[in-house]
Amino acid sequence: MNNFQRLQQEDEERYKPEIDRIKADLNGSMDLFRFIGNIVEIYVPRFFDMMVVTSGGGKVKTNNPHEQLPPSTGRDENGPKGPADLDRGIR
Repeated sequence: MNNFQRLQQEDEERYKPEIDRIKADLNGSMDLFRFIGNIVEIYVPRFFDMMVVTSGGGKVKTNNPHEQLPPSTGRDENGPKGPADLDRGIR
């Protein structure tokens, strides 16, 4: 092992704890920014939707299954009632 390799090894051993601390701080900062980004992504669009609704704009569309109309509403009374009617040709 020559002098430069020995110097490199000594530097790696000397600065290892400091490098590990910097990596931990950087990971903590990245986690914080990721958390803030998730909050912004979830709540900011909802905030603007709420502002539009409170100012008299259109109704906010929701995709919640409990807020949808049941499939039986709006059917024609003379239309087919089930698979048996379709087989008999009632359309």
